[in-house]
Amino acid sequence: DRFKLTERYDVKFKEDTLFIDYKKLPDKSAITFLGNPGVNLSIEKKGMLILEFFPDMVYLKYDVRSTKKVPVIAVLDFSQSGKFKVSGTPEVLPDSVTLEGSPELLANINSINTRPQQLKASGSEIRFMVALDSITGITTFPSRVEVVADPEPYTVKTFHIPIIAYNLPEKTSIRLDPNSLDVNILVPEREFASVTVADVTARVNCSALRPTTRFLVPEIIFSKPNLELENFTPESIQFMIIK
Repeated sequence: DRFKLTERYDVKFKEDTLFIDYKKLPDKSAITFLGNPGVNLSIEKKGMLILEFFPDMVYLKYDVRSTKKVPVIAVLDFSQSGKFKVSGTPEVLPDSVTLEGSPELLANINSINTRPQQLKASGSEIRFMVALDSITGITTFPSRVEVVADPEPYTVKTFHIPIIAYNLPEKTSIRLDPNSLDVNILVPEREFASVTVADVTARVNCSALRPTTRFLVPEIIFSKPNLELENFTPESIQFMIIK
């Protein structure tokens, strides 16, 4: 097994199984670990006569533990509530937590997520407590945070958009087939009327062209926040280089 020796150290057993031959009697047993680096085992149990146990010594590995403060990222799931989104970033209280573990593990952790929380949107502010993701070998303080979010309904808006080709070599032009896309985007209902085709750009990057390239994949860019791509068709574009 593994137990915490102090707040700054962890201990691991080289041999993690102890075989005990005893006369079975009631009450809970306790194993006491003594010594360093070899640990002598003594077994105590009221009313128990220990006949034999092995190994009678185990060796421990001590791990230095460090701490690191990282931000918390709220993971929200509105998939069961239709098309609802949270505008901006949900508020997390506290917005950062302290992690404790080995320096090697902590070096690769720069943030921690809340456990995915499936929510039913109500159209008004919601508050809830949620646990943080568990990370093997890491202790989190605190282990739960409060999330405050204001979900709002989104709806789909469709635009027919011309495709722009960029990063073309000098004295070269390109013919795209087709040269436009149907783009479906998710728009907050309160902004539906104000979002226009001018807020959406479809383009293809010609710097990646190679002799073996047969298709180009468009990228969609938005000029306003809170817009989200749902899909576009076609998903790839044929082309012809003209010099």
